[in-house]
Amino acid sequence: MAEYEALIMALRMAIKHTKKVTCILDSELVVKQLLGEYRIRDKKLLPLFLKVQKLQEEFEEITYRYVSRWDRFQLIADELVNEELDSNDFKKIKRTRWFLRN
Repeated sequence: MAEYEALIMALRMAIKHTKKVTCILDSELVVKQLLGEYRIRDKKLLPLFLKVQKLQEEFEEITYRYVSRWDRFQLIADELVNEELDSNDFKKIKRTRWFLRN
């Protein structure tokens, strides 16, 4: 659910700036559902999926790409998000830092 909610927020922000967007997600499930390769079995995800479908109408071109959460750049992005969440008194999402050094 969190992946869909983050994507919805990102698409809402992107609408203000561009008509073409590439969304890079670390959720293979979400990407494959959006590409029509997987069915949506969890009924809680369906409303979120439909919101994304509606938001897609605002773009001329939208691309979804899966990247492993252990990808070097994904780990850096996670660290930056955690720093921002910490600075705003949000609960930190725990990730292992040693992967960044390898």
